[in-house]
Amino acid sequence: GAEDPPGYCNTAPRAIPPPSGAAPGTELVLVQVLIRHGDRTVAFDKPCWANDDAKWNCSLHHAEMPLPTAQETMKSVPRLFRKVWMDNLEDFAGNCGLGQLTAEGYQQQIQNGQNLRQAYVDSTNFLPAQLNQSEMYLRADDSPRTQLSAESLVTGLYPAADTTPTQVVDLLSMAANKDWMTPNSNVCPGVEAVMTGAETTPEALKHWTEVSEPLLNDLAPVLGMATDDFIHVFDCMNTHICHNKSLPPLFTPELQKRVVAEATWNMSAAGTFPNRTASGTVLIGPLVADFWNNIVAAESGVAGAPKFVLFSGHDSTILPFLQALGVWDGVWPPYASLVAVELYSTPEIGLAVRIVYNGAELYLPGCEGQALCPIKNAAEVFESVYPTKEQCPGYPGAR
Repeated sequence: GAEDPPGYCNTAPRAIPPPSGAAPGTELVLVQVLIRHGDRTVAFDKPCWANDDAKWNCSLHHAEMPLPTAQETMKSVPRLFRKVWMDNLEDFAGNCGLGQLTAEGYQQQIQNGQNLRQAYVDSTNFLPAQLNQSEMYLRADDSPRTQLSAESLVTGLYPAADTTPTQVVDLLSMAANKDWMTPNSNVCPGVEAVMTGAETTPEALKHWTEVSEPLLNDLAPVLGMATDDFIHVFDCMNTHICHNKSLPPLFTPELQKRVVAEATWNMSAAGTFPNRTASGTVLIGPLVADFWNNIVAAESGVAGAPKFVLFSGHDSTILPFLQALGVWDGVWPPYASLVAVELYSTPEIGLAVRIVYNGAELYLPGCEGQALCPIKNAAEVFESVYPTKEQCPGYPGAR
């Protein structure tokens, strides 16, 4: 039978707890959120396995309209256009685009947004009750599922009031080949060396012989085809499981567990080669630097600095991000995973940083057992993966 890998489908995104060990008078200064997009369809345009009969039906649509001038509000929205994928003319049977956000994915991000509202509007009055664009910074990469996920989260955080005029909210993006939301060798050339180096260590070669190769040999007859792409098999397995679609009959729970372990190894090996900070700097340092620069701006009271920042990315964003900060739990980030990086002003230790991942507080290195990490300790962790111009010439914030 098919089993959901540990919480991968993430049917109920978790609430953000108040900071443990916080003295009275502890106040939020800045909230930054990093999400993985919600539940989606298969993301690779190649067959999952022989005789895959899954049909994908998508009820979530993206409606839009041309907007010739930049404006913050509109008197009314006279007409919207809905992009509709034609039936059975897609990469997979049905009417879904490749890696398309599903109705479930939308609901997960609505829930994430509601959880944020509970934590930052209802409980603390940190954010205003109505959306104020001048206090927000919203960013997604150039893929429809991350953009729709960001829009869905903001809709949960600020349910749209049925009033005119209509708000026009900016969602920032950039060309995929220049984006640092996931590891990108155009931004940091060292990405290639880290990836290749991680695959050729004695440990990795031993792993290939003892674990990877036997798994490929065991998978071929089960899938009815040869494969060398564990991430693809893992993705096909998960999308089918999360949507109650059938797996090949011989794809046993034991085999599923091996695929989860192998895909996770594949995805995370680079994050420790040659060590956490050296690899973290080139793999995801620019994004970590964005978070740190926003903390510094809030700390020094820069005029117009946002109070709420959202980055909408992928599993391949969150996993290296958590690895670089030394707080990854070893588990592949589920759909709609949410990392909150908060800055607090506290009466006893001054400014402090707290990290919450899928509802659990994480302890930064040097702040073991201390959810509210003093800013000087947090600085050491963030600064340890801050890229130089030499390391990441494609990152505008490089030093």
